[in-house]
Amino acid sequence: MTPATAAPPLATVLVAVDDVATRAGILRTLGGLEDLLVLTAADGGEALATAGDVRPDVLVVPVGGGVDGAALCRRLRQDPALGATMIVLLAAPGDARGALAGLDAGADDVLALPVQAEALLARVRAMLRLKRRHDRLREETLALQERHAELGRGMEQLVGLLGHLVDLARPGARDRADRLAALTAALADRFEVPAHLRADLETAARLLEVGALAGGAHAATAADPAHRFAASSRAVLMDVDRLRDAAELIEAVSEHWDGSGLPGHRQRGQLPLRSRLLRLAADFLAARDEGLGEAQALARVEARAGTWYDPAAVAQLAAIVHGSVVETAPATARRFVPVPDLQPGMTLVDDLRTASGATLLVRGARITEGTLAVIRRRHAHDPVIEGPWVG
Repeated sequence: MTPATAAPPLATVLVAVDDVATRAGILRTLGGLEDLLVLTAADGGEALATAGDVRPDVLVVPVGGGVDGAALCRRLRQDPALGATMIVLLAAPGDARGALAGLDAGADDVLALPVQAEALLARVRAMLRLKRRHDRLREETLALQERHAELGRGMEQLVGLLGHLVDLARPGARDRADRLAALTAALADRFEVPAHLRADLETAARLLEVGALAGGAHAATAADPAHRFAASSRAVLMDVDRLRDAAELIEAVSEHWDGSGLPGHRQRGQLPLRSRLLRLAADFLAARDEGLGEAQALARVEARAGTWYDPAAVAQLAAIVHGSVVETAPATARRFVPVPDLQPGMTLVDDLRTASGATLLVRGARITEGTLAVIRRRHAHDPVIEGPWVG
């Protein structure tokens, strides 16, 4: 015995037409179809009320008459619950202005009056097919979003588990990680690091000491306690695809602004901004953990601004410590300007680089209308987070 297949659900068509003859003709065409539930409304208010109750798949509405089709389209498109309803507009052959107004208000198609049964049926069927595709796409999108949310929760749990294990191996590590994550976030705010780059920075801050689990201690010097496990931490995290970006940030925390650090002797703009912020925050907090006061810890890192640390990052750390806003540039008229505030005629005093490491302009370049357009266009999909500094 062949198992019975479930009948497809009824599709709902709302006919919001005040003209009695037109409405009757549409009902004759659609009303007898077994897979359609056809409802009617004689004015805009009734149409909105019915649409809110049943969420129709297709709305058939005229441009003119007692029902303002364009206004009804706008109202439906403003309601998230009704945004997926497909709208077929009925327009007199000579009413191009009305048809355009309806399409501009959100209608999906236009059908000429007087309504021809075959054309109406074909149009409604086409709208239903399109809506089913839209519904499937929306369901798949929601499922994908939920999957991403699950992966995000899973990653949070993994980071939390690793943090717990590190804390067992090195008591106090979790508290240090919390303070480091908070301080790097505050520095990232000062530099307007885009939101989509923040998660890896926080993960790197929370797992900077995870190399302790591998038993490795690849220290540059004994005076570098916050970086003692950097190489081992990177090695541990690189085995997890979604932690690789954080691992790369951790790798660079032993580098110096002047190129004298390890492992690659990278310098200045070659170092990711987020790594520079992480390095500075880690060293400042390490000094505090040694028992130094805020002023003493800040003085220690300020003494190495321009050698170990990015001077602009040190200036912003000082602003955070003092709870104030300070100039991000020394007294040489060097100043930080967000990309939206750049103007033609400004001169760069440092290379202008994007998050991917691409150099858009080199120091000394004068910004023109043309180069400004390029900078803003590139910034939209590959954010500039290494400046710009202008003079």
